Amino acid sequence: MKIEIINGIRVITPDAGMFLYKTADRIISDKVFLGVGDTESGWAEITEERKAELETLWESENNPENVATDADYINALESLGVQFNE
Repeated sequence: MKIEIINGIRVITPDAGMFLYKTADRIISDKVFLGVGDTESGWAEITEERKAELETLWESENNPENVATDADYINALESLGVQFNE
């Protein structure tokens, strides 16, 4: 990872073949322009393979088919012995 100043702005660029990743914000980029009070902490380099894994994971999390319904929760609770009065 390289940090340089371009036109007065600190810029982070990853090594060749790598990407920058900020776990807390789920951001992947090939270049980051840091704000005035921002630092490079929290940014890490990841491989293209890891980038693809994360993007696939995030897509599956946002897929409506993967979201539990009320019926799913009720079925799970009933399987644990919780009884509902219907």
